[in-house]
Amino acid sequence: MTQSIELSGRSVWIIGEVIDSDAKDDCYSTVNAAIDVGRTRQLNHVWGDTFAVTSNEAHFKRAAP
Repeated sequence: MTQSIELSGRSVWIIGEVIDSDAKDDCYSTVNAAIDVGRTRQLNHVWGDTFAVTSNEAHFKRAAP
């Protein structure tokens, strides 16, 4: 864990670094050797027993440092 921020008495936002991950072979793009988000079924933990499942991809420009 890199950093945690207490949002409330019940919620903590944990910010960290991904050390390792895995995906099925058919999720990799043969064009650029990266994971093709459109081929995955992502599962995101929201809180408690609530999860978000999405296959939408969004791109955002990063602010200059």
